[in-house]
Amino acid sequence: MSPILIRKTSNRIWKKIANGIAALLLAVSSFCCITGQLGLKLTFANAFKGGIGSGLACAWNTIADTLGSSNYMIVRQYAGASEEYGLFLLLSLIVMIVVAVFVVKSRIGWLLLLFVLPPILIGLLCGLYPAWGETAFLAVSAIFALVIMKMREGLFPAAVTGILLAAVMGILIAAGASRAPALNAVENGLSESIKNAFYGMDDLQHGNLTVRKRSVREGTALEVTMSEPQSMYLKGFTGATFNGQEWSDLSNSVYYENREVLEAIRGEGFHAAGQLAQTATFSYDEEAVGENTITVTNTGADQRYAFVPYDILEDGTLSDVQLKGGTEFFGTPGKRFRSYTYTASSNQVDNWTDAAARLFTQALNAELCTEEMQDYLRLESYFNKFVYENFGKVSKAEHNLLSQYIGGSGDQSKGHVGYKTAIKAIRSYLENNFIYTEDLGARTAAGKNELKDFLESGKGYDVQFATAATLMFRYFGIPARYVEGYLITPDDAAGADADGTVRVLREHVHAWTEIYIDGVGFVPLEVTPEYYGVMEEADMETGISNEALVREFQEHYGEGGGSDTEEEEPQPAQPESPVVKILLSILVILAGLVVLALLVFLCIRLLRKIRESLKRRRLFLKSDPKTAVAAIYDYMESCGLHPGEDIVALGNLAAYSPQKIKENERGRMLEALKALKKSRQKTGSLSQ
Repeated sequence: MSPILIRKTSNRIWKKIANGIAALLLAVSSFCCITGQLGLKLTFANAFKGGIGSGLACAWNTIADTLGSSNYMIVRQYAGASEEYGLFLLLSLIVMIVVAVFVVKSRIGWLLLLFVLPPILIGLLCGLYPAWGETAFLAVSAIFALVIMKMREGLFPAAVTGILLAAVMGILIAAGASRAPALNAVENGLSESIKNAFYGMDDLQHGNLTVRKRSVREGTALEVTMSEPQSMYLKGFTGATFNGQEWSDLSNSVYYENREVLEAIRGEGFHAAGQLAQTATFSYDEEAVGENTITVTNTGADQRYAFVPYDILEDGTLSDVQLKGGTEFFGTPGKRFRSYTYTASSNQVDNWTDAAARLFTQALNAELCTEEMQDYLRLESYFNKFVYENFGKVSKAEHNLLSQYIGGSGDQSKGHVGYKTAIKAIRSYLENNFIYTEDLGARTAAGKNELKDFLESGKGYDVQFATAATLMFRYFGIPARYVEGYLITPDDAAGADADGTVRVLREHVHAWTEIYIDGVGFVPLEVTPEYYGVMEEADMETGISNEALVREFQEHYGEGGGSDTEEEEPQPAQPESPVVKILLSILVILAGLVVLALLVFLCIRLLRKIRESLKRRRLFLKSDPKTAVAAIYDYMESCGLHPGEDIVALGNLAAYSPQKIKENERGRMLEALKALKKSRQKTGSLSQ
């Protein structure tokens, strides 16, 4: 074999190896990103476990759990799933590798998006982002594949490029591993900035105590139209977890773990978001409860959640929005609450102590306790347990800190400290030991626990007061949450427009504490002395002042212990979620793109073969004999055909010698080509 033929054959082999490596890296890196985002894992141990259909169902259910735990996206799960999905993932990886081979061979650069776009779409639509190392792996693999696809000739440049990109990938992965916390902080900060720009952010910034000055912008936050204008607390952000500097909601995984019970009791008629109004329906006649149709138009407040009162009766246009934890209305990612309508009862916030007393009395009287009330109390016991488990505790550090400043947490051997006792003690402590100021001055030490700073300095504004009170109630065993929202004061309601519209200014943003009253639900409590008297308040000397009545009710129906009966827990219906449509749409789009890409590739390849065949035919038959013989010989080499020495000599003569070639020699080369192809076809190994 001639040196030229050896060199060309060697280059062909190395090109195929480079194409194979590029395709393998591209498929594997994209596969790692996608499976990592969706909570799937392919290992040697599970690679051949599970079926294909049952493995698909298992993988889908795993993805549903991942979406639910991370972002509380409720996706329908399917029966018939196996315990493992490894075989399904392995086959999926093989398919991706095959597609990647076609993509790399096609040399069509934009087809790389088939592997790069899915992780991006999953991140944007589902809030699940790949790890830093996986992202670097995919980026470098895509760049390497693009270089290989566009590099027609030359082994050395391709090898150098691959080595350099591999080195960069290694550096990036190592840097990502060592700087992961810092990178995560930057990514989280960037993500929050994007969300705030998209949804808006209220001026109290979700209980961020590191903000040293309460600065509220001018303008209108909400326009609230009511059929019966009245004062109300419109709750928005609800804080459940305090990290020493700011509040956050419970993790989505907690809500997701409890979703079945919470959805089930809601399906049976328990309305945790409007529990106060639901309680009132047992305590008063229909006229006393009343109905108030409310439309909220968000013009300048945070649009990531709906602002609702404590006495909401019916969800109205919020009925297709999911409830997280039964009390917080929220939509799918990207949904902004701009305008919505619901129905509320007449204001029950200023009357909840009397409603509680009536409920306790009726519940303990067999003649007055109706079947409807018994069902309500049964369902409430499940929600009650969830509340006590997640909103009724403080950390050990917080417990020790509070014990230093407010003393002992009281006798909780039989339950929490009495409501009236705790409310009076906490309010008295805050009134007597703290001053209200909206400018706290410069921070004394970075990273300091803000609760400790408030307790030491003795000054703050409503965010600090509400934070301290929330943790103090929990310290006394009473479930409590930090809340931010807007106040519609009695003066605002009295000055409503003729159509019942109240323009709620940004300056009416406020932070308060809500506590859970057994059987009654969450109720707002004003704990910032500066705001005393701004809103109407329930009479603390009614209902909850009767400690014996409260204690008897708690002992009979359980305090944070769930149902005392042996009844089965209510079973939820399968939830319908817009996320299902989104995910299915993504899968359909991706599958469509893959099919379309393969069809386009096959069509392009077929057209290219036809074009090359016609061009080659013209070259072999119509060009001068010398050019034709040289072209035929070159074609033989490219196909890996091995002609005899006389044909090799003739080909080299035509390619490298000035000697003329005759027409009969063209025919001789064509006959040799035909014979070699026929021989190769008989062995079934002809490839081009």
